Amino acid sequence: MSFADDMKKKIDELEVERRLKELADGADKTVNETVEKAGALAHERRGEVEGWIAHASEAVNTKTKGQYADKVDKVRTGLLSGLDKLAAKRPMHPVAEIEESTEEDGPGQAQTGQAQPGQAQPGDGPDRPEGPPLS
Repeated sequence: MSFADDMKKKIDELEVERRLKELADGADKTVNETVEKAGALAHERRGEVEGWIAHASEAVNTKTKGQYADKVDKVRTGLLSGLDKLAAKRPMHPVAEIEESTEEDGPGQAQTGQAQPGQAQPGDGPDRPEGPPLS
């Protein structure tokens, strides 16, 4: 047996490929979670960060007497753009779809399967059982 064959056999015995895949998957999951958390923080604190950037821009422009104002503005715009891109990576929560109203519903009413206030619903009459359900 050659050295390469011995190494291949050891790699197979130790399940190196499977372990590397698990490690890579775990690292990928951790990176994604970190980016989502950073995105949520960037979204929540955007106003504060924008204020800090504006303050720093003003300070640089004051110190340089506006000589580099165009470059400072370009950096400021780039930083805010990057902040927005990071904020876009925050986890999004699904929003329930709003159903369109139809002519049958009447104006301003959506089909929800539930009675609108003031409308009777099946089982609301006197034949509706009172008390706990029977088992």
